[in-house]
Amino acid sequence: MSIIRKLSVFSLVAVLAVVSFGVVPSNQPVAAQDTTLTIWHSWQDAEADLLETWVENFEENSDVTVELRFIPFDDLRTTYENAVATGEGPDLLIGQADWAGPLSSAGLIKPLGDLIADTDLEGHLSEAAWDLMAVAGEPYGVPVTLDGVALYYNRDFIDDDEVPTDFDEMVELGNELTEGDDVGLLFNPGFYHTAGIYFALGGQLFDEEFNNLWNTDDAAVRYLERHLQVFETNKAMYTGDNVLFRNGQAAMIVDGSWNLNTYREDLGDKLGLALLPEVDGVRWAPFFGGKGFYISSITDNEEAALEFLTFITSPEQLALGAAIAGHIPPSDAVEVEDPYIATFSQQFALGVALPTQGMDPYWGSLGDAITAVTEGGEDPATAAQAAQEAIEELLASSSES
Repeated sequence: MSIIRKLSVFSLVAVLAVVSFGVVPSNQPVAAQDTTLTIWHSWQDAEADLLETWVENFEENSDVTVELRFIPFDDLRTTYENAVATGEGPDLLIGQADWAGPLSSAGLIKPLGDLIADTDLEGHLSEAAWDLMAVAGEPYGVPVTLDGVALYYNRDFIDDDEVPTDFDEMVELGNELTEGDDVGLLFNPGFYHTAGIYFALGGQLFDEEFNNLWNTDDAAVRYLERHLQVFETNKAMYTGDNVLFRNGQAAMIVDGSWNLNTYREDLGDKLGLALLPEVDGVRWAPFFGGKGFYISSITDNEEAALEFLTFITSPEQLALGAAIAGHIPPSDAVEVEDPYIATFSQQFALGVALPTQGMDPYWGSLGDAITAVTEGGEDPATAAQAAQEAIEELLASSSES
C-alpha cells in the first residue's frame, strides 16, 4: 500500500508572490540555449490554463522554448506510440500513471532512475509518488497530480456532522433520502470506484510475481455481497451517472477528484467532501492514480526535459496546480489550505496505488462478476469463482504469448 501522508497547497496569492521572484531550483539540469521542447497532452479547461502558466513561468527562467500540441485523450496514447515507433513524436508526453507499464515495455519512454538520482527533481516528490509511475521499482514518469475517489455530499440533504462513517449507515441513509425525484446515494458499481471495499476487507489482487490472489480468501465473496447489498436496498442508488448530483437531486456520490471543480461550480457552498466510510470496521481503501510526464525514449532534448520537469515540480509550481486546476500535489512540501484538496490527500493516504502492471486480466473479469451478481442474480460465491477462472485463463494465455 502506498501512503501519501501530508499534502497541501499555499493560497494562490502567496504562490503568485513567490513565483514572481522567478525562483529556480539550484541543483537541476540546464539545457543548451535555443532548445525547443515539445509536449503532447490532452489537458483542457483549467488544466490547459495551468499548463500554459507553467510554460510561461518556465520560459521566463530558461533559454528553452516550449511548444504544446493538444491531442484528444482517446487518441493521445495511440498517436504517441505510433509516432515514437517511427522515430518521431514529442520530447515529453503527459499521460496517466498506469501508462508507465505498457509504454516502458514497448521501449517508448526513458527510465528515470539514473537521470534523477541525487537531483532536486528527485527530492521534489514523495517516495510514494515516485512509486506511482514506477515499473518493477524503476521510475518511468514524473507525477504532477494524484487522483482517486472519496465521498461527496450535498449539504442541503446532510449536515457535516451527519456524514456516515460506516458502509451500512451510508447505504441506509441513502435509502432513507431517496424520495420522489431525489436519490440519497449514487454508488458507481465499477471496480475502480469500489476496489477500496475489497482492499478494506483484506483482499489482494496479485503477489509480486503477478500470481492471482482474487478469490483465494473470503474477501472476494464479501466484496460482491456489498454490491448486492446496495443493489437490493435500492436500485436507484446503483449507478455511476452523476447528473442528479450535479442538479442538486442526490445527497451523496462516490466519485473522483477529477470532478471536484465541476461539482464546486454546480453546488457552490452546498458541496461537502468526506472520507469514504469504514467497511466492517476498516476504512475503505480506494485506488489512487495520477497524471504526469514521460520523457520520450528517442528525445535529443533530455537535459531540457529534466530542466522543465524540475521547475514545474517545485513546491511553488505544484501549488499553482492545486490553485488553478484543483490538482492534489504529489509532494509533502506543498501546504494545503483548500479543505477539499486536504480531504482527498487524507483519503489517498489510506488508499492503494493503482498498479502500473498486471491489471488487464482483472478489469473485465471483475466487472462481469459484479454484473452477474446484481443484474444476473448469480450467487456471489459462484461469480467470484467464475472471475477467478477467467483471470487465471487470461494470465495463462498472456504467459504463453
